[in-house]
Amino acid sequence: MRMYLKCALQWVLAIALIQVALYYWAVNRKGHQHKHTTRPSPGPHPYIMSMRNHADGTCSYDTCPKVKEGVFNVHLVPHSHIDVGWLKSVDEYYTGKGDGDYGNTLYAGCVQCILNSTIQELIKNPERTFIFAEMKYFARFWEESSQQLRDTILQLIRERRLEIVNGGWVMSDAGITMYNDIIDQHTLGFDFIREHLGACAQTRTGWHVDQFGHSSEHASIFAQMGYDALFVGRISDSDKAKRKSMKDLEMVWMTSQKNLGSRSALFTHVTFDGYYAPQGYVLENLKENAFRKPGILRNFLVTLENRAMHYKTNHLLVPMGSDFGYRNPELWFKNMDDAIHLTKAGRKQNVNLIYSTPSCYAYHVYQEMLAHRKRQESLPEGARNPPLFSTKLDDFLPYVTDVVWTGFYTTRGGLKRHIWQAGQILQSCKQLAIFSGLKGTFQRVNTLRDAMAVMQHHDAITGTQKKAVLANYNQLLSNATEKCEQVMADVYKTLWGKDIIKQIETPEFCPRLNISSCDVSEEADEFLVTVYNHLSWSVQLPLRMPVEPAKYFVYDKDKKLITHQVVPVPEGIQSIPERPLASAPTELTFMASVPPLSISSFLVKTDVEERKVQEPELLNEVDAEIVIENEHLSLTFNQRSGLLVSITNKASKLKIDISQDFAYYNPSSRNEGAYVFMAGTNPATLMRKGRPVAIKVIRGDVVQEVHQSFDQSVTQVVRLYKDSAFAEFHWTVGRLNLDNSFSGVDVVSQFKSTLDNGKIFYTDSNGRDMIKRTRDSWQMIPDFKISGNYFPVTSRIFIRDEAKRIQLTLFPDRPQGGTSLVQGSVELMVHRRSYTDDGLGMQEPLNDLGSDREGIIYTGKHYLLLDTMERSSLAVRHKAWETQLAPTVMFTEIKQNQDLHKALEQYNFLNPDTIPKNVHLMTLDRILENDTALLLIRLEHALERDDISELNKESTLHLENLFQPFDIVSAEETTLGGNFNPQEVERLEWVSEKGVAPKYIGFPDFKAKMVPPFSVTLTNMAIRTFRVKIAYNEGFPS
Repeated sequence: MRMYLKCALQWVLAIALIQVALYYWAVNRKGHQHKHTTRPSPGPHPYIMSMRNHADGTCSYDTCPKVKEGVFNVHLVPHSHIDVGWLKSVDEYYTGKGDGDYGNTLYAGCVQCILNSTIQELIKNPERTFIFAEMKYFARFWEESSQQLRDTILQLIRERRLEIVNGGWVMSDAGITMYNDIIDQHTLGFDFIREHLGACAQTRTGWHVDQFGHSSEHASIFAQMGYDALFVGRISDSDKAKRKSMKDLEMVWMTSQKNLGSRSALFTHVTFDGYYAPQGYVLENLKENAFRKPGILRNFLVTLENRAMHYKTNHLLVPMGSDFGYRNPELWFKNMDDAIHLTKAGRKQNVNLIYSTPSCYAYHVYQEMLAHRKRQESLPEGARNPPLFSTKLDDFLPYVTDVVWTGFYTTRGGLKRHIWQAGQILQSCKQLAIFSGLKGTFQRVNTLRDAMAVMQHHDAITGTQKKAVLANYNQLLSNATEKCEQVMADVYKTLWGKDIIKQIETPEFCPRLNISSCDVSEEADEFLVTVYNHLSWSVQLPLRMPVEPAKYFVYDKDKKLITHQVVPVPEGIQSIPERPLASAPTELTFMASVPPLSISSFLVKTDVEERKVQEPELLNEVDAEIVIENEHLSLTFNQRSGLLVSITNKASKLKIDISQDFAYYNPSSRNEGAYVFMAGTNPATLMRKGRPVAIKVIRGDVVQEVHQSFDQSVTQVVRLYKDSAFAEFHWTVGRLNLDNSFSGVDVVSQFKSTLDNGKIFYTDSNGRDMIKRTRDSWQMIPDFKISGNYFPVTSRIFIRDEAKRIQLTLFPDRPQGGTSLVQGSVELMVHRRSYTDDGLGMQEPLNDLGSDREGIIYTGKHYLLLDTMERSSLAVRHKAWETQLAPTVMFTEIKQNQDLHKALEQYNFLNPDTIPKNVHLMTLDRILENDTALLLIRLEHALERDDISELNKESTLHLENLFQPFDIVSAEETTLGGNFNPQEVERLEWVSEKGVAPKYIGFPDFKAKMVPPFSVTLTNMAIRTFRVKIAYNEGFPS
């Protein structure tokens, strides 16, 4: 017996030793290539907060107010709607300072006053509650608070009397924000909550009461973050009226049914009348003891009972707030105290008024839903009623009241473009700071994180702010971008070494490159062009920069000459008043092939003795066809009209007739403004008024171009770059003249083809899922027929000819409004101007001027892809990312050129073939300033379930050895927000006819403990989030 026991023990020991050996082999299998300089212990991750064993705050519904069975429970939700910039700047709203009408709370603001005085009022009555959304302001208030006040805040949070909603840095717009920016700005807020307020302060409730319509993707993000409910304030009047009549203001929203199924389910509540207290009951406008006056309380209760008739349960949520309300919280709370007390003491025993929060309201509604379900299950199957709540599958766009809120999709395209460019820089900045291991970068990067988060606010990226605030937003972005410019310059100089630093100036961005202005390229005889590609696949990038007329030599990392071309700066760009008069008249262009997650530099030398400029070819022949082409595409223009007439895809052997033109809408009798687009019933008028388009042609080894002049306000260059499958339409539109008989003008780029798409077209939802749109899908008055068919196009819009299996896709370089108004057509709105205000709060016309005091000029790009439906799927996804998250370019003047090989060396940070083609590295970010080994990683699947592609399948990769500078030595999967273990977030299991929302949001193959090589499998449109520990390899950081 002892012998058997001894043998067994030996076998156990042997197996244990083998397991240990295998583990260390897995962790160190790159040992022949690298030695690790540091290797933190792969222990547990205390920074992922646990919700287990907590009974306070949002961790337990036991902290919710008690309700009464069998009576009408009214949940009063005190709140102040705060804007992070709108009529005043971000700082002015916080401090209450700045110009404006101080009798108007929209101007006065003073968030610090609101928070400070409201907290003092909460202390006075243990039943009082208050909710707050914007962590941008709460973080600042916390930073400025005494320890005693902080302790009070924490106690109120534990008692669920002060509750965070949304949890993001701002209340983001839901129409034209990009999904990655939405997630990032919420993560920034979650990180603040994690660090200072604790696990049970984290929100599980969306409070989107002021957005101008609601996208399915933003709601899907909330569901994937583990939220239980979403409360929205603005949906179209006709939709709301119908829902009121059917008691359908609450529903289970399947936000991504085709891709995520029941994981995307989210209970959604539409507030009865926005986020204001019922009309006449904004309590700080009333006197103390208002409810003690005859009839006031009775009328209030009648109002509430009338509202309750439109909901299905015995619970009613009543927002008790206003814009920047609670500057005088004493009046709010004393009057609500009276209403609650008098109702309890009065004859209305069937009404129970309580202080509450949105999350507690949702919980009590959920309990009633469970009771309803239990009753139904006790009945015979044929006698059962359907689930209590209906199911919603599409989105709440566009938002239509007595006007159509589709103008903001395009409004102030300059700011929208600035935000995208800052986002590109932020991605590069975050990654390079990590790969280089450079110290002292966290706060500098965080400045741009903060600014980008602020820009997602529903009155920031939308362009719906006063001019002074617009200037402030742009300044915030520019200042923050400069911080990342310093970080990236420091990284490059660190990689290149001291010998190179002596020969060069500091690397810099050229922020005015869009108007062909760059000091380095125009003034230096020799300079470096350095490109960082933060995407996880190789990119063929056309580079353009202004240069003086001369002969140039361009060298790659191997000191080989690169084919290049010198072309004139387009006339439309030259006429932009903000472009310096002395700017160079020509541009140097060449193609850069940049591997994934890599730095590539190119050396440009000037031969100033030899002029070499290709002037536009002036064509005078009548009826001749003009063709530009490359390896993939051929575009044909009619010289008489000057317009595009056909496009051919050579590889797919497709040819379609297609035209492209610019037109404008004049508004109907209703005034337009920043929010509103009101095109009326008349079709758009051509900008060229029937005149032919002046046309010039350039052909070269890098690019072929057609320069078009439509009128004094619109010019365009159509380009085909070498080996590109996409046609580029570079438009310049501005100095828009307003006809005195109209209040505004809206300029669109129209593509009209022979494709048969019927009434169907597709637009993206915040850059993710494609939404099928049907023209005239809802009953609308004639004045809404055009503007009511507009939808936000954040990254792409396409039409399909199903019979021919052809897809035509258009990509903007910033969010814009778009539609398909007739069969075979796609149009995008590029610019807007108005002499009037639309009366929706901004109190200014949309009349931005350039430095010449004329209407401002915008320049931008559209990209066109014609291909089969099968070949389009992955190409469209990649192009959308390459447009929104384009590689970052810096320029460096060379003072002396002795040996620049170190600067020209290519630096690759991704190990080859580790990320599949259908996977995108969405996030690589540092979490804590004092822990450089702790990172956040998000990976996403590129394709939807209905995409037609051979790569439409799940993909598996291994985290351990993704990156060259370091190995990942421990990993733990989190919720989408990066703040919780997915198996600890227990969601409310909402029921609809489409199924039941899962209790846990983790993926089916979720592993509580991951082991090397940390395998991850991604299914269609899945985003998986990990907090990881890393160990740098030998030679890294530099």
